[in-house]
Order: sequence, then C-alpha cells, then structure tokens
Amino acid sequence: MAEQGQMMTKKMAREQLGQWRAMLAQRPEDPEVLSNVASVLFTLGENEEALQLFGKAIDAGRVVSKSSSDPMTSVSNPAPICMNYGMVLKDLGRFGESSEMVRAAFLHDPDYFYLKLGWTESLLRNGNWRDAWPLYDEARPMTKNGARQMFNVPNDVTLWLGGKLTAPDNKLFVIGEGGTGDRVTYSRWLPELDKLGIDWKYFPDAVPPIPGLLPLFQRVPWLQGRIAEPGFEFSHWTTVFSLPAAFDAIPTQIPKYPSWFVPEPELKKKYVITAPDDKPIYGLIWGANELFEGGMKFRSLLESQAMRLVLSTVDKCHWVNCWAGDAHANNYKLGQPVLNPKFENWEETAALLSNMDGIVTTDNGAGWLAQALGLPCSILLSGNSDWKFLRGTDKSYWSDKARLFRNVGQGFEDAINKCIAAIRNDEGVGRVLSK
Repeated sequence: MAEQGQMMTKKMAREQLGQWRAMLAQRPEDPEVLSNVASVLFTLGENEEALQLFGKAIDAGRVVSKSSSDPMTSVSNPAPICMNYGMVLKDLGRFGESSEMVRAAFLHDPDYFYLKLGWTESLLRNGNWRDAWPLYDEARPMTKNGARQMFNVPNDVTLWLGGKLTAPDNKLFVIGEGGTGDRVTYSRWLPELDKLGIDWKYFPDAVPPIPGLLPLFQRVPWLQGRIAEPGFEFSHWTTVFSLPAAFDAIPTQIPKYPSWFVPEPELKKKYVITAPDDKPIYGLIWGANELFEGGMKFRSLLESQAMRLVLSTVDKCHWVNCWAGDAHANNYKLGQPVLNPKFENWEETAALLSNMDGIVTTDNGAGWLAQALGLPCSILLSGNSDWKFLRGTDKSYWSDKARLFRNVGQGFEDAINKCIAAIRNDEGVGRVLSK
C-alpha cells in the first residue's frame, strides 16, 4: 500500500487488488485492510464498493463514546484510514463529509505535515482562511525548503513570516514556488510589501528555468526593478506561495493586480487571429499538467468533452486551442472546427491568449495567466476543486472577470453543460456583471 501522502497509481492498484482481496477474505473486520482495499478500488473507479468498504473500516475501528464526537477514537493507527476516506470524499466533491474525516485524521497526528495540509486545505475551502494560515504555511516543508535550497539561501538568513522590515538594513528575497499559475497569481501580494516599507526583490523563475517565464515577469509594469538578479544580498527570505499567509489574507480582501500582465508586442502580432464574421473568438484551455495525481485527472477534460463543448456552441463563437499539452506533449490538437496554433513557452502562451475575446479553462497555469492578462474567463471545475475556489459559489474572488462552473461529483459533465448554456444564452464567457 502507498505510504501516507504518496499517490497510488492505477498500475499500482491493479497489481495490488488481488493481494488485498485475499487478505480481506482472511481478515474481514480489520479496519486497515478494509481501508486499503477501498483505496485500491477507488483508484480503479469502483466507487460504490470503495465507499461501502470505507464505511465498514470506520465502523470497525469506532469505539462508541458519549464524550467524543470524533469519527474514530481507538484504532492502532486511525489517521491513515480517516485521511484516505477524507481524500476520497473530497475527490467526489463531498466536502462537508470530507472535512470531518480529515479533521479526525489531523487530531490523531497533528504534527504530520500531510495531515496538517489536508486539514488546512479543508479550512481554506470553507473560507476559514485566518484559522488555516498558521498551519498551512507549516504544512509545506518540502516545497518551501526546496525553493530555499534551489537558491542556496544560507541558514542564518531569517524566514520572513510577516510584519515590517526596516530599510535599508533589511532586504527581503521572495522566491518563486509552486507551478506557473502559483508564481503568477500569488505575485499580486508583492505590492502589499511596499505598504509595509519593505525593500524586496522577487525571482519568479526556477532552476532549471521555466521556458518563457522570466521575460514575461520582467515586462510587468509594477515589477520593474523588482526582479532579483545574481548577487542580490538579503537579510530575510520567503516564497511567493507564503505571501497570503504572511498578510493573513481572507477571500474578500484578495488584492487586485495593479495592472495587467503584458504580452510581448511582436509575439502578440504573430498570434493575431482574424474571424470571418463578428462572432467572438474564445480560447479553450482544456487540460492541466497533472504530474502527481497517479494517472488520475481532476483538472483536465477528456478530448471528447472538449469537443462536445466546441460542437455545441460553434454557431455562437470560434474556438482556438490554447492548451500546449502536458509535459509529454500528449493531447495537443483538437479536431475541426478548432484552430490549433503552435506555441511552446509562456511568452508565446501569453501572446496567444491576449488575442482571445475570452477564455474557457480548467484550473491550470495558463488559465491563471489569462486572468492576469485581464481576460474574461469561464472556469470549469470538477467536483474535486481546489480550495482557492471555495464552495457553493459561481463567483471567483481572484478575478472580477471570472465565472465558475462547478460539477456535481467527479468529472466535468455538469460544468460543461452549464458553460454551454451560458454561451448559447449569449452570456459569453466570464462573469456576467450587473449594469
């Protein structure tokens, strides 16, 4: 069985199913065995049986206590069982039930970063950001310290956790962390450092460099002179991912970009697309680079789903494929009538996107860049949506021009249907703003 925090792949699940079923036949009341079989089945898409076995695992490990409302109070190691069940419920979009399980896991082992991360993401998704930040920023030791090690930050340089830093004696180095979308969208907090009088520099790129990313940031008006260069000396460090926690952010007070990101002018000309009529031209970003999901897809449409969206609205608009494909160049082109321009890096992506009248996207880096470019965006969310999108609202607090289309349960079918209806009703893409 995969360790806590390790994603089980479908290949692993197929290989292990027989072994775990044989063990379950011998130990039918063992909570750990029940949970492991359930996890394998869920990975293989056998959701109904998986949920039944998870319920049995919880019941088998439960000790009825009038003084405790926790789902489990006495199992040799209950945290993994609660956490696995909680993650399955989250994948199904059953966030309320998931929150209960994840909280139970966290309370059993509050120092383990994976359980801490699961619980804090549940708090964030429920809008309880200020309760979550102190724990959330501690729950990413590998990615945060990885960013530090990438730039050889000395051990005697202080980690900045918020508050004023007196200039010129103190200088703050903000390191890029996470995917490209994270490096883009969290950068909106950088100007907030100026309000604290902090002397800061930001390095948004990675080692090795992310193709086309650095020049994109170098053109942002409010980052002029703020991009860290070799030899920059600093007294404190943090990552761009940590800025919301440092500022104790809440959903209704997410700062706006001072101005939009700017595509390279000549590249923008290269990607101009001329329509034969007055119908709008929409970009479709239908996939995400899901490297750590064990072969499962939570942020990517099937090609058939992307084409259903296109063919259901082709009389209302023109479609351009704005997804460059995953890290292995899979699923790049879509069929007719979709236009498939060739683009390979983030500079070219920004240039292409900036020529669109609007964007339909899943949760991915290019979609976050589209929002930073100031484009209207319709965001398709599976049942397992990220905490940034909260719960139960079609409003995104990250962009005034974005509209959320949520799915009920796994997949995207409901979200696609809602997006199709909006386009067919001449609502276009993005948020419908009141006049």
